[in-house]
Amino acid sequence: MAGLDASALYRGRDLAITTDFRDIVADVLEQRFRLGDAELARVLPQMPKRRPVGLFAQG
Repeated sequence: MAGLDASALYRGRDLAITTDFRDIVADVLEQRFRLGDAELARVLPQMPKRRPVGLFAQG
């Protein structure tokens, strides 16, 4: 996991991106709209292998 040390920051000022927003969108579409893999591939066609983020994980 990236830290806040200057050597870990992008251009010395920004945190590195660690989550692809498409993973979050895919979680929402899958859980709330019940889209399957084929539908997700049509909505997010250029998305690499999906990494579920557990946005709706049950505690």
